[in-house]
Amino acid sequence: MTFPQTSRRLLAAIGSMPYDARWTEFVTLYTPALRDYAQRHFPQLDADDLLQETFIALLKRLPVYYYDPESKGAFHAYLVGILRYAALDAIRKATRENDRIAAFGEAAQAAPFGQGTLPLQEAAYEIALRQFLADPKVHAQTKEIFTRVAIKGEKPEEVAVAFGMKRNAVDQLKDRCIRRLKTLVSQLTEGLHSSSAAT
Repeated sequence: MTFPQTSRRLLAAIGSMPYDARWTEFVTLYTPALRDYAQRHFPQLDADDLLQETFIALLKRLPVYYYDPESKGAFHAYLVGILRYAALDAIRKATRENDRIAAFGEAAQAAPFGQGTLPLQEAAYEIALRQFLADPKVHAQTKEIFTRVAIKGEKPEEVAVAFGMKRNAVDQLKDRCIRRLKTLVSQLTEGLHSSSAAT
């Protein structure tokens, strides 16, 4: 799929009034080629989501963007650059999330969380962790220390130095957080089992 020729008049129109009918014309014009590019180069991502992110980013830039083919080259290359940035950002976020879940899953299957966790328990662990990290009653520093030691796998002694604490204080904090998580998991699994029994 080849990209259409860029009209300076069209770009000027959507730059000054991006929500008028010319914007619909622009989106309709560029969507097929952008979707084709996204599907070929980033098949693991949702093409429509990428296009939406691309057009939103373009809208934000249009008021100050000036298209000069002599100095900036083809406009479609600029559009593709925005799409690639959105795709790589989505991949980075997904990778970080997968790494975090994998790290927590390993911790959940090892002491002191217990071994041989079932899918239901794994889900409960994930929900419990989210609840714990979102709890405003838990101090932000406590969450950060626990995250670095128990989830990211950083060495406790290095985390202790970073926060000006003793090594045993970091260990005690981690143990307290784990006990809290185990309590949350127990509550969640009991609730889930009760719901299953009721149905």
